Amino acid sequence: MQEKAKEKDCIKTKAAFLLMNLTNEPLVAFYTILPFILRKELHINAFQLSLFVMLRPVFSSFSFFWGMSLNYKAKPNFLKNSLIAWIIARIPFLLFPFFNNFYYIFFAAAVYQLFYRAGLPAWTEIIKRKITDKNTRHHLFSTFSIVVFIESILLGLFIGNFLDKSSYNWKIVFFVAAAVSLMSLLLKMKIKVPENQVEEVFLKKNVLSPIKDIFSVLKTREDFKNFQMAFLIGGFALMLISPAIAIYSNDVLNLSYKNMLNARLILMGVGFTLSSYVWKQFLEKTSMNYLITWVLLGFSIYIFFLILAKYSVSFFYAAFFFYGIAQAGSMLLWNLSGIYFSQNQNSILFTSTNLLFLGIRGLIAPFVGSFICYWFGPKTVLFIGLTIVFYGFYVAYKLRKTTSYSADAIYN
Repeated sequence: MQEKAKEKDCIKTKAAFLLMNLTNEPLVAFYTILPFILRKELHINAFQLSLFVMLRPVFSSFSFFWGMSLNYKAKPNFLKNSLIAWIIARIPFLLFPFFNNFYYIFFAAAVYQLFYRAGLPAWTEIIKRKITDKNTRHHLFSTFSIVVFIESILLGLFIGNFLDKSSYNWKIVFFVAAAVSLMSLLLKMKIKVPENQVEEVFLKKNVLSPIKDIFSVLKTREDFKNFQMAFLIGGFALMLISPAIAIYSNDVLNLSYKNMLNARLILMGVGFTLSSYVWKQFLEKTSMNYLITWVLLGFSIYIFFLILAKYSVSFFYAAFFFYGIAQAGSMLLWNLSGIYFSQNQNSILFTSTNLLFLGIRGLIAPFVGSFICYWFGPKTVLFIGLTIVFYGFYVAYKLRKTTSYSADAIYN
């Protein structure tokens, strides 16, 4: 009887997780092309683009403290933490139709990035506690990722022409997407989070405690340290080229919204969908540290085809097809790394480490990229980014065979 109730609860969790992702995907999808929109409609410069790109990683550093605060409470309310962050992150987008300047959009994006990332550690721990089987979690993330990317493909097919018809329509799209995303709260509120069966570890809290804990885990877990190193190098390269891509796409390639959505949503979605199952199968048979080598190789191919796109828009489409393949692996590793490396311990610390390092590389890479773009042009930035991400592939390949250590060693 108890097993049937547990199975029924697991099915409800999966259904809620699917519907939440489906209602949230439009906002996530359209946010990815916002730098292109800002360049095309508001004509912002390379420095402003770097500021915008910087928001996601840098504000992840602040959200890191929001998530880590749960690690110092005897009875953390994971669901409440996640719900509050979800609401605050999306409200500013509802006002997009009433503003037409970079600064409000910058503010809305800052709030979104701060609180969207802030809720991730709590949500990851909820999934870990609700769905205890490792293979089931792998299947959950990969399968549902495929479903939402199919949704992105459909969005790309129907929204591109609508955006090209008027310079105002992109604001309508963001308003509707934010409203739909907020509707998923009704599903999230019904989730019941069980108590953890494993004894939690609580440390004396001060401002530096979270950072000290991060360095402690990196010192004692070589496998996790090597994983973070590979992600750091590859992520730095992708952030370096981010400001340049918007300028390159608009000023050099002269792309329309339809071109961009065909690449960013449709072709990327196809690559993501076709490869997700393969990544999941590989993860079940090998380690994350081995899998990340192939993720970085995929991002190398992506940048290489972006460079070739100057000669034909077909290369631009091919670039995002390979980006979708690499992103499928990257998202699987990102979403599951906290659970994977934490073993039987609270995953908050490990998931929050991802956020901290995302913020660190984001403080530097976008500004360096915009500076190079200003003086030498976007194509030079792409060449440098290609070199760095390929170096990341080389480093990850050398460090791919690492030993897993007991998570208990972190606190000894």
